[in-house]
Amino acid sequence: MKTIDLNSTLGGRQFCQDRRVSADPNYQGIEKRISGDRRKETCKRKSPRFRAKEGSYVAVDSNHNIVGFIKNINKYGLAFQYVANAEELTGMLTMDIFRNNREFYLNNVFLKTVSDFYVDNKTPFSTIILRECGGEFVDLTDNKKSQLDRFIQNFTLGVA
Repeated sequence: MKTIDLNSTLGGRQFCQDRRVSADPNYQGIEKRISGDRRKETCKRKSPRFRAKEGSYVAVDSNHNIVGFIKNINKYGLAFQYVANAEELTGMLTMDIFRNNREFYLNNVFLKTVSDFYVDNKTPFSTIILRECGGEFVDLTDNKKSQLDRFIQNFTLGVA
């Protein structure tokens, strides 16, 4: 019969002990990735985004003449993809949110852009350039807030 010394130098592997150690909080090297503080990072969004059902679109104000499809949405903002022309969307935008089969229409929603970036096109030899714009809603009236809640309830699939 073999005896096991619990004080041996096996490193805790055999006895399922947690061998991770926290990195020095002032250290900026590669070990920073495995420290415990990375796992405790908080989410920047106030509430989760929900994936929009197919057929949900935005029409950006008449100066840009852009129609894009909604990727995700919550009561504080949304993200949408659009076919890019020469300019990126920045600043304050006025947009309409709608469904393709006339189930929903919300006009004159103000969106402050937070991000706008190129999306990698998965189709080889395609000349279409896609961009994704994300932003937060500004100055929503109570009526528009309730309509957005109705959109989220009826036309989203789940957490994005």
